[in-house]
Amino acid sequence: EQDEAEFKESVSYVYNLGAQNSISSFSPISGTEEWQRAIENGLWDSQSDLLLTNNSLFPIWSKKYSYNHCNDLLQWAKQKNYQLNEQN
Repeated sequence: EQDEAEFKESVSYVYNLGAQNSISSFSPISGTEEWQRAIENGLWDSQSDLLLTNNSLFPIWSKKYSYNHCNDLLQWAKQKNYQLNEQN
C-alpha cells in the first residue's frame, strides 16, 4: 500500500543517513494474506500468471502508475545511490 510520496520519503531518509537503498519489487504469492488484500483492493487479478510477476513488470504499482513512471522512480532511487558514491 506504499504510494509514491512514501516511496520517495523512504529513499530520501536512507540517503540522508548516508546509506544506499536497494529497491525490491513485490509480487503477491497466491494464498497469502497480501495476495488476498491485493485482490480485494483491486490491485491484483486472481487469474494473473504469477510467473509474470518479475521486477520489470511492477505488478502491484502497475494498477496505479504507468510502467514508465515506475521506472522513473527506480531510476531516481538509483541516482541517489550514485550521488552517495560520488561523495565518497
